Amino acid sequence: MNAHNPSVNCFCNFCGHPLRFQISRVGQAVNCLNCMMETILFIPGLQSPYPEDRYLLHASEISWIQNQFGLRKISGILTNKSGQHLDWVRVEFILYNEDSLPIGMTSDCLISFSAQSAWTFNAPVSQAEAARASEPLLSCEYGRIMRPITGNLAFPSAIEMQPMARTH
Repeated sequence: MNAHNPSVNCFCNFCGHPLRFQISRVGQAVNCLNCMMETILFIPGLQSPYPEDRYLLHASEISWIQNQFGLRKISGILTNKSGQHLDWVRVEFILYNEDSLPIGMTSDCLISFSAQSAWTFNAPVSQAEAARASEPLLSCEYGRIMRPITGNLAFPSAIEMQPMARTH
């Protein structure tokens, strides 16, 4: 790199792997060398190169579900409220135990999310001690959605797991 076109680092919007690029490439879509997912190049700490209305997402009907085998997941509906097709979208939750200590994360990902469509996500929860989860953390190739639109959450700051009978 030369002084006329300096380089900067950012991170893949999917896996967080560092990406080094020429500053003149801000806003371009590239494939991460680590996960191969498309990500938009940005300068950390500065405003996103694209307006947030380009990737509006709405999360609703979020709840804990348990199947007949006792496996748990966090399920809900994510709607692409933007007029933009998204190459990928990911919903993540931080998992907490009964003492409100973080114990892990769970997520689900969809490849190719059409504008104005809805997706039923299912994030598996393998930690038996998980008692509640954060609100959804949403991201796409444009980055983390800083102000997701949420609805129908039982608790304003978290999603609680209903007590379950333990089988041993």
